[in-house]
Amino acid sequence: MLGTLRLLNQDRRFLTRLRAGMPPEDTRWLERVISGARLTFAVVAILAVYADPTEPPQYDNFISGLLITYLLLSLLGVWLAWFRAPGAKPAWTALHIADVSWFSIITAFSQGPSSPLYVFLLFILLVAAFQWGFLETLATASTVVAVLCAQVLLILLAPYMGRFGLEGSFELNRFILRSVFLLVMGLLLGYLAEQEKVNRAEANLIARLLSRVQAERGLRATLELVLVEALRIFGADRAVLVLREKRSARTYLWDIRMLPGSQHVALELSELDRDAAQPLLSFHQANVLHARMGSTASGVTALDESGLRVSVAAPVIPETIPGARAAKSLLLGSLDSAGEWRGPLILFDPKMSMHVELELRFLQRLLREVGPAAYSVYLVRRLRARVGAVERARVARELHDGAIQSLVALEMQMEVLRRPGAADPSRVSEKLADIQQLLHQEVLNLRELMEQIKPLEVGPHELLEHLAEKVEKFRSETGIAASFVCQIEEVTLPARAAREVSRIVQEALVNIRKHSAAHNVLVRLSANDTCWQLLIDDDGRGFDFSGRLSQAELDSARLGPVVIKERVRALGGELAVESRPGKGARLEISIPRRTHA
Repeated sequence: MLGTLRLLNQDRRFLTRLRAGMPPEDTRWLERVISGARLTFAVVAILAVYADPTEPPQYDNFISGLLITYLLLSLLGVWLAWFRAPGAKPAWTALHIADVSWFSIITAFSQGPSSPLYVFLLFILLVAAFQWGFLETLATASTVVAVLCAQVLLILLAPYMGRFGLEGSFELNRFILRSVFLLVMGLLLGYLAEQEKVNRAEANLIARLLSRVQAERGLRATLELVLVEALRIFGADRAVLVLREKRSARTYLWDIRMLPGSQHVALELSELDRDAAQPLLSFHQANVLHARMGSTASGVTALDESGLRVSVAAPVIPETIPGARAAKSLLLGSLDSAGEWRGPLILFDPKMSMHVELELRFLQRLLREVGPAAYSVYLVRRLRARVGAVERARVARELHDGAIQSLVALEMQMEVLRRPGAADPSRVSEKLADIQQLLHQEVLNLRELMEQIKPLEVGPHELLEHLAEKVEKFRSETGIAASFVCQIEEVTLPARAAREVSRIVQEALVNIRKHSAAHNVLVRLSANDTCWQLLIDDDGRGFDFSGRLSQAELDSARLGPVVIKERVRALGGELAVESRPGKGARLEISIPRRTHA
């Protein structure tokens, strides 16, 4: 029993370090449930006593008064729960004391330890467990048992105490069973409530950390955040994280220290060579462990990956980490992200409680949740850098193959015009018109390139207006008669799908301007019960085939607009192209509604 009390007290200390606290909405909900249960019990108790009065009968009026008083207290609890701010601890403590006092008095005058109102004790224990914790629940159970013992004593001494005695009877075996039952239930309910609070605190802390792990922060800021939180939770003054990336085989060492007398930290980041990194990656033999330095294996508490305790030798920290041998104790965990990242996290001189396994399991859960999240930040940053490089290369290629080549041609033509007598004066005006036309085309190309690389923020509510503006802009810049027809009143596509539809229309208009020599273009957006339908029709040259081909047929024949096909495929839609060489082409795109509901 004493050992259990010590362990649960350590749970409470660990809970305090996690800064656990029930959210206000959860507190309000719990208070309302408890107040409603108290009111229900008070009403049922009045009805039960009215239907079958308790013994002895001379206390009927007194018991009725107690029941009515308790009903009023229950109504007060309902009022506090529904109309006052949550978490008013003095008021709820007073109500709990009133619960215990009311039970003590009413059972004393209704058969004592054999009172039918004994079942109310479970409600009192549950309130103590969920509103406070283990110690309060055990104190409540002990108080109630003490009250029952006092009632038994007053019943036994009634013949000698006259009017100060207590009328009633009890059965010794029932009294013993009920007393032991109350103590055991107090222990069990208090333990379960305390564990629930620890689990809630751990989940809240991990969720808070994960919510702050964002790609915009970058890997350095993310790992610094995790290390600082680990220092705070476990009361350590230094943390070292060694990470090795599988693909590149590069190893990094993060060394973070709490500055004396402040809440600030100093972080050092360095890359280790292979010889220096290998001892750090393999010097421990457990998933998580706590060790007192200089002790034998008996001073080591270690858990394997499944959370079971294992026996390992005390770890010896390599000399690669300067000053590590001066630590009196260390807490060690393994960070592993799907095999892509792995390495130890070492906390020096942590302030551990007596219940070391509890804190080791929390460290294990923390690293399992935060490790993959931090690695995802790393991957996103790499992906963004790679995408940026690809996009820059594409822009450079577009400029080289388009604008630069055209400017070179313009430079050559201008050089020809500048030479005396090199050009017929009658053709100068014609040459200048050609140059102007070429400049106009390159201006359009550069504008289209800028539109393609510019971030597009188009939601479903702006899509129709955006498409109408895009088609009108195409008409004014190219002189091609273009119109947009919309046969729906409201677009309910998700934002990503709306952006893809806008990009598809943009790509189609660019292709029409560059390759079709069309005079008329129609863009139409409609919908039916199963899909959204986008049609783009022109009267230009058409494609190099005749007839109507589905997306599968276009892929097998390697025909059709590649970019548009990929965008349609990303939306889960279907593309059909009808080509009439010399007379135009039609793109029919259908996007299923169920995919984007």
